[in-house]
Amino acid sequence: IAIISPGFVETPLTDKNHFTMPFLMSPEKAANIILKGMSKQKMEICFPFFFSMFAKCVASLPASIQVRLSYIFSKKKLLTKEFIS
Repeated sequence: IAIISPGFVETPLTDKNHFTMPFLMSPEKAANIILKGMSKQKMEICFPFFFSMFAKCVASLPASIQVRLSYIFSKKKLLTKEFIS
């Protein structure tokens, strides 16, 4: 059993995003990373490395700070029509 936490993978779903997706990768590259991790029997497969580490650091912060950082990085208001749809 493995927990797989991918970054942005190019799919029909991510094609609909209207924001910058750092470290966007092909499905083939993502699949290779997952297969490599599973072959090593890793319990957690997170990629890309730097994006994963950043996300884990942010997740360890209080929720109020997480919301502020999300706002700063997205540079969007949280309840705009674009955000909701």
